[in-house]
Amino acid sequence: IECSPYANIEVVNEVQNCWDQDVDSDIAVDILMPNGYFMTISVNRYATLHQIKEEVWEGAQNCPLFSLLKDSDAYVFQCVNSYTGNKDELVEEDRMLFDVRPFQAFLRLAEKEGDVEEKKQNSRLGNAIGQSLEEFDEQNDSEINDFRKQMRQFCESVCAELELESWEKRVLRQYPVSMESSPKLPTYLQKKIFDDNLVVAISIGQQCSESTFKISVSPSLKPEELLDLVLQKKGPSIGLYDNHITQSHVLKVCGLEEYLIGICPLSQYRYIRECISSDKTPELVLVSRDKVLLEASVVKTEKNYIERQRSHSFTNDSVTLQKLKKSVTVSAWTIDDPIAITLHFVGKLDCDIKSKIAVQCAIYYSDESLTSIIHSTEKCLEEEKYHWNETFSFELELHHLPRMAKLCFCIYEVSPTQKNGRFRKCQDKFVCPIAWVNTTVFDYKDNLKSTPITLSTWSYPQEIDENSAVMMRPLGTIAQNPKNSPGALCFSFKKYHTTFQVVYPNTSEILEYAKEETSLTNGSMPQASKSYLQQLRQICEKDSLYQLHEQDKQLMWFLRNDCCEQLPNSLPKLLRCVKWNDRREIAQMTQLMEVWPQLTPYKALELLDYAYPDSRVRSFAVKCLEKITDEELSLYLLQLVQALKHESYLQNSLVEFLLERALKNRHIGHRLFWLLRSETDFPEASLRFRLILEAYCRSLPSHLESLEKQVEALRKLRSANNDVMGKVYVKKEGREKLKSKIQKLLGKSHKNPFCNLHNPLDPRFKFGKIKIEKCKFLDSKMRPLWLAFENIDTYGKDVFLIFKNGDDLRQDMLILQMLRIMDRLWKDEGLDFRMIPYQCMATGHKVGLIEVVPDSDTIANIQKEKGFTATSAFKKGSILSWLKDHNPDDMSLSKAAEEFTLSCAGYCVATYVLGVADRHSDNIMIKTNGQLFHIDFGHILGKFKEKFGIKRERVPFVLTHDFVYIITKGHTQKSQEFTKFQQYCERAFMILRRWGPLVISLFAMMLSTGIPELSSEKDLDYLRETLVLDMSDNDALKHFRLKFDEALKNSWKTSANWMAHNWAKDNKMSD
Repeated sequence: IECSPYANIEVVNEVQNCWDQDVDSDIAVDILMPNGYFMTISVNRYATLHQIKEEVWEGAQNCPLFSLLKDSDAYVFQCVNSYTGNKDELVEEDRMLFDVRPFQAFLRLAEKEGDVEEKKQNSRLGNAIGQSLEEFDEQNDSEINDFRKQMRQFCESVCAELELESWEKRVLRQYPVSMESSPKLPTYLQKKIFDDNLVVAISIGQQCSESTFKISVSPSLKPEELLDLVLQKKGPSIGLYDNHITQSHVLKVCGLEEYLIGICPLSQYRYIRECISSDKTPELVLVSRDKVLLEASVVKTEKNYIERQRSHSFTNDSVTLQKLKKSVTVSAWTIDDPIAITLHFVGKLDCDIKSKIAVQCAIYYSDESLTSIIHSTEKCLEEEKYHWNETFSFELELHHLPRMAKLCFCIYEVSPTQKNGRFRKCQDKFVCPIAWVNTTVFDYKDNLKSTPITLSTWSYPQEIDENSAVMMRPLGTIAQNPKNSPGALCFSFKKYHTTFQVVYPNTSEILEYAKEETSLTNGSMPQASKSYLQQLRQICEKDSLYQLHEQDKQLMWFLRNDCCEQLPNSLPKLLRCVKWNDRREIAQMTQLMEVWPQLTPYKALELLDYAYPDSRVRSFAVKCLEKITDEELSLYLLQLVQALKHESYLQNSLVEFLLERALKNRHIGHRLFWLLRSETDFPEASLRFRLILEAYCRSLPSHLESLEKQVEALRKLRSANNDVMGKVYVKKEGREKLKSKIQKLLGKSHKNPFCNLHNPLDPRFKFGKIKIEKCKFLDSKMRPLWLAFENIDTYGKDVFLIFKNGDDLRQDMLILQMLRIMDRLWKDEGLDFRMIPYQCMATGHKVGLIEVVPDSDTIANIQKEKGFTATSAFKKGSILSWLKDHNPDDMSLSKAAEEFTLSCAGYCVATYVLGVADRHSDNIMIKTNGQLFHIDFGHILGKFKEKFGIKRERVPFVLTHDFVYIITKGHTQKSQEFTKFQQYCERAFMILRRWGPLVISLFAMMLSTGIPELSSEKDLDYLRETLVLDMSDNDALKHFRLKFDEALKNSWKTSANWMAHNWAKDNKMSD
């Protein structure tokens, strides 16, 4: 089967209607037999490939040339993948035809070749990462091949260490448990425990009601001590007489795959703290160690061992090879010729064939231009190409070029008149950018690129800024466009030596050069006076967006040794002071990096931003991150995955760090997989991310099986959702009919994939089966699916998820991550604002999952439930009345009011700082216990909706009269309760303000995601404005108090907006 590696997916989707329509009917499948015979059979679309093969074989017996065929086991089905356009070999014959969805319902039977087990493994890998591994081989790229080999060896070495772990460590690696850094309970939790007694519910066996008892213990008790206590008090009654219970049993969290193992006290387990915080009794179950399912050993095969030994032999010869390399290379720092390139041609472009085309190029380090922009002459199309063979010489000598320099090209159309809005005035003509492309000057082996290079270019977006500087895209990817390229550009660097390869000097050579330069200046460096040191401190306290003045840069560089010794956190700013087109300063900075003290992990994150491409700097940052806990790493994993896009080459310290931590902690591996997998549909990162996914999944076959199953299940959900998306129903009868169709689709073909499946949102939960009768679709435009799953743990509750198809969830992920970080910062200061940063995860382009928060409803629904009228949004008693329904006695109502007060304070401050817009009564929810939380973060950083040029929202944050009514428990705004609420808000704001640089850095690291409302540094200015980082603490507090008063004073405007919203839409979800 021959097919294009880059099929037009839109056309494929149109042809695939046969798979989505009339799902109950059989389908006609065309089969090409190995003997050349062509046959068509009608089969059930949910039949397995094995069943189809048997039916084909039975039918083929009556057809010509059957005698030429071997046994059916000698053949395998092949097809064109409807999703990728690639040829797939279907070695896993237990897959259903509906899951495979062969293009045009066409299958070919071919003789099996090669190692079938290896093919099955590769097939599973391909399904999981979304691309056939053969495509990596077909690229025939040495960097890709070397990276795959090195990562396989690296992961194998990590896994080999893990083989030596104890049983306890293996359990904690496969079932990680969330821990706090300190065993001491914070004050706000200590208040909830009376006389240092923590009540814990312990279950035995499978009979919950008959074998569950409660026991009062100290929070400082360790799990093993709790087990001994259980044996002492309940041993005889439950049939346990073994004094060594700690060696035969463990404590498991009910409903979760989480085990309390280790020497840490109960107070240090996050699950225990969450229970205390929410006034719930921790529920644990006693299980035999034999029941804890551990994955099989991942010891490598003899074949892999031999490959590894060969690689080690190669490494042992590295000294000899290095000497050989030096004998045939010449250092770039010995060549003082200007950098020059020759532009050969550009392929045919998507523009008028009569148009004139020109190219401009420049050399950049990050977004800093090292040279002026050079323009080519204008050319017309000749023989399907635009030919130049024109040489450009830059004003920068080769020996001053930094290692991570890149060459940026822009191809543009030239016209004497303005043809459309994309053309901008440039001197006496108009120009329109058509395509751009970037490439590194040195390859991944440090060699200056020499042979002619052909680059696949990228198109510009439909709407681009009028600023001419936008034409150059220095922060754009250095990856080539794998498909739909507007045209190829071919160029070559000047050949500086006839026989030797030009290479960039290694670290030892650079340090030697720096030493020589230092000796010329007698090795003396100035020391900062007190006044200069104070100036340095003031500069360093500025956030990462602060634009250093030239005199600031000169001062910092002049006193760089003082920065190193006394202000190590100044490193990010000092690096911005280096003249990266001067090898002397490059060498001096390299020398300083050798002795620079370690930074805090929070500050090190900043060094992984796009502004710091130097590999030594990024390796230093990764080294600083090595000491962070798994909990902290998981918290910042979203940004670290984005930071991979700023790496110049596939092989780097960051990818090794992430892979190692993922292999050592299953939850980190799970989250890393989905963060990478969700962006593989974006061509800029697709190749890099899929290669990392391959390295991880190949190293853990057991996890690969689980992840592949999740991918397949989500693919089926998308198919089911597509079937009802956009469908119009009439009244309740039509809605019920559509709901029934969804349930039928899920029940027929989607039930099995969700059996024994880990929750993609939270792998601590495992699904038993899907509960079809509780599944439905929601009433928004994209028809999200409401899904219900049985917890495989008999002690666990059902799990509810929302599957969204058609909405970009990456912005929601970012805001919810920031809410988790804010919650952590507040708790570290002793404040628990009862936040609910629910789980949300993009699993692909405009598709993903959202956690359902149980026992909650929207404010709109609550107001309607309490009587829908034109003025219901103004009624201040409706929410309180609803809370009374669910908290009938005074004590529970008082507790609900406290929960509401705390959570309202947290979300008021968080939404204000982050500029969360489009706040209406349908995206603010309340739990029956009083906790308030926000959902749907489609507009952030102050991107408020407008109508007729007027902003709909005119308040800093939502604080309506009905909110105040609950906070004050019906009293006036001058009440003690309201004063306490305002103090909560002020403390929350001042804490976030202290961590303002971290908040800004985390947002800055997300600029590469393509999130529409976070596309440039200008968008980050909103954070600086809300956090007022340029003010003193006293002035900042006064500023926030003004905003607080403004929100309260104008709360009637919010109520008016909500009234209009309630009228415009029927919000109530029907079951």
